[in-house]
Amino acid sequence: MITVQITLQLETMSIAAAAAARENMSFDQYVEWRLSTVDQGVAPVHFVGTPAPDDESPEQVARALFKIALDQQAEEPGDDYHVEARPYLIEELYTRYYNGKPWTSWSVGNRIQLGRQFKKLVDAQPKGGQQIEDGRQMRIEFVGHTKQNQTRYRTVRVG
Repeated sequence: MITVQITLQLETMSIAAAAAARENMSFDQYVEWRLSTVDQGVAPVHFVGTPAPDDESPEQVARALFKIALDQQAEEPGDDYHVEARPYLIEELYTRYYNGKPWTSWSVGNRIQLGRQFKKLVDAQPKGGQQIEDGRQMRIEFVGHTKQNQTRYRTVRVG
């Protein structure tokens, strides 16, 4: 085993520690798992667009995250039409794909409002999902809550 010493910002460390807890892993296991995904061709971070202005409302960000979530890769259904897509949190979408700002840069009230706006969009979508640019019919589904009461979603292909 090799020991590596790194210096991280406190925000980055807290995000990684929270993610490790959500995955029921130790911090060391989580870091090793995330680093091993690079070997599997999965980019750990991919930002879409440019940093958002500080005056964006939670409603605007929720709509943007909803579009990003619809474009997530979902596993194709097998012969029995059973799909197991990896659940995610709005926090993960925001941090990984939206603009690179830490989730904690938003106030707690704004994060709650963002979550509520996102849930409204999920609840309002048609049962058949929405067609995205490449022709796939995608739908975002509510999966459940974490121990920290964070809402988990997954994107599934419905057509």
